[in-house]
Amino acid sequence: MSKKGEKWTRYGTVFTVRVSTRGRHGAPLMKAVNAAGRRRWPQGLDGGVWVAGDLPFGGVMVAPDGGAMLFLKPADWDKLAPQRAQAGAERAGRAERAGLARKTTRAWMMRPGA
Repeated sequence: MSKKGEKWTRYGTVFTVRVSTRGRHGAPLMKAVNAAGRRRWPQGLDGGVWVAGDLPFGGVMVAPDGGAMLFLKPADWDKLAPQRAQAGAERAGRAERAGLARKTTRAWMMRPGA
């Protein structure tokens, strides 16, 4: 995983990261938000991370020591549409149950308390 940038927003900092996947080419850029609601880049992520989820849909990224967690969504949702379409019913169903099957809109992210 490598941090590519960050953007300060009214309700939190959105980080742009590239999650490298061993054995696969073309890891997508992902948007990441600190699950704890903090604006700073969490410590402990530079030594490697664990990712749970399905990158075309999103997921979570955690530090192995358990001290940090970030929520992930594809930076360019539309670009990964073909990968989601080829995912199959089982993967799409898991993403739907996890709340990852829809594009996150700015309006939803900007809700008070979100």
